[in-house]
Amino acid sequence: MPLRNLITADLTAVKVNVKREGEDRAREFILASSYLPYELEPPTAELQRLVDYATRGRSRLIVGTDANSHHVAWGSTDTNGRGNQLLEFISSLNLNVLNLGNEPTFVTRNRSEVIDITIASSNAEDWVKDWRVAKELVSLSDHRYITFKLNVEAKSTYFYRNPRRTDWDLYRKELIRRLGEVELRYGNIQELNAAALALEGVITSAYHNSCPEIKRREPTLEWWSPKLGELRQETRKLWNKARRDGSWDEYYTSLNAYNRELRRAKKESWRKFCEEIDTYTQTELNS
Repeated sequence: MPLRNLITADLTAVKVNVKREGEDRAREFILASSYLPYELEPPTAELQRLVDYATRGRSRLIVGTDANSHHVAWGSTDTNGRGNQLLEFISSLNLNVLNLGNEPTFVTRNRSEVIDITIASSNAEDWVKDWRVAKELVSLSDHRYITFKLNVEAKSTYFYRNPRRTDWDLYRKELIRRLGEVELRYGNIQELNAAALALEGVITSAYHNSCPEIKRREPTLEWWSPKLGELRQETRKLWNKARRDGSWDEYYTSLNAYNRELRRAKKESWRKFCEEIDTYTQTELNS
């Protein structure tokens, strides 16, 4: 559906609904093409209105932009004032530049440069895959085609068993029954290996029959915390800031703090998991 209230001579926008395989609910996307005239400082009023509209409606936004702006952050050979202004706008609104590498997007007989960028909102970034400059396609223009795909494939399904949900009475009965069906002889090394494999199979089968398999779409991160979320957000802000003003020391300090907390959280989560498993095992052995 065209967004006629936002369309101008320099901006075109449409709203589409995209549904991933296996999902009932469609997600709203705004796909736009924007031109930033060289005589006007970026961003243009039209682009600002578009971003504001998408933000208020919580829509996923992807914009292909002829930016007429240079910045090494999106692969240009240098950085100019327009590039700094545009990057500051992008960073301040938590948008993302999807450009990869430094393949020129604008090519003439005398020069080549990266001045066309793809901008996405944070909630649309992970939907985009295979972004590239399609230099093999003839565009009949000084600008090359940029292509990407929306990832609509179904999310992977994960199966797991939680040992804490094991029916230990059933496990014992299954184990005893199955052990009675297996001939465990070990007169030589070959028979010993065969007996070991048979015993492993009996134990595994008894466990699978007494501990239900659980299905979920995505694995959860047991070690994730609000503190880690805040540290990651702050680190990302400082990275965007460093790209603008070169204050990399602040970024690396924040990155180190984030990585330290990440390692601590993972270690603590693993320790807690091992203690819980040990507690349940001891309880069942003593019962």
